[in-house]
Amino acid sequence: PFYDFNLHVVSAYKRTFLDQIFPVPESPYRNGADVYLTTLAPIFGQIRNLMEPLGTYRAHGANNYYGRVLDEARIRNYITRFETNCNVLEEYAKRLGFEANQELWKKRNFNYLWPQRLLQAKKHIEAIVLEGEKYILVNGDEWGDGEHVANRHAIPFLENDGQYVGPPVDDATAISEFERLRNNGASFIVFWWTSFWWFEHYVRFYEYICSVFPCVLENDRLVVFDLRLKILSGQHK
Repeated sequence: PFYDFNLHVVSAYKRTFLDQIFPVPESPYRNGADVYLTTLAPIFGQIRNLMEPLGTYRAHGANNYYGRVLDEARIRNYITRFETNCNVLEEYAKRLGFEANQELWKKRNFNYLWPQRLLQAKKHIEAIVLEGEKYILVNGDEWGDGEHVANRHAIPFLENDGQYVGPPVDDATAISEFERLRNNGASFIVFWWTSFWWFEHYVRFYEYICSVFPCVLENDRLVVFDLRLKILSGQHK
């Protein structure tokens, strides 16, 4: 369960555990040595969490992650760190006589699927949306600030003065805001996979888009509709 538990602050470990895994490999854990401990701890014994907060996150202007744009270099670094943790966990699991299957871990773990799919999603957007065009991005603001694909302008949905303001209260609001952005030049609407729940929650909105605009991409990462074309009697107008 990589990163799926909160043991990074005010942690205490048994000496018998630390004696078996120290020293921490310096090169791959030059930053974030605590991740080495939280990755290995579950296979050495029970873990207990205290429910009340016991620490804070310090934002000081030189954090490795806080405030940084989620660019390709950062995403690839995250994937590399995850794969390093897989290697370490597999090594110690086998020492303890446990089965280890890295490919299965990666297929099941959200923290690996998310950055992998994000890299792929950016490539899809780059291929579909032309340079200089604007597209509506439905992603719950998960990708952070900044332009996610070079020379393509992402419009958060819903937005106010270019800032994400949360999901719409109902279908009517979604349709109204969608049409406003389309009339202001948005060429595509892009749904990110963690926002696929919109299709069932905003049924009228989704049915409206499907009935009027052609879907040009649908996979486990993105669903994209071309707003430059309209469907008319099964043909593109």
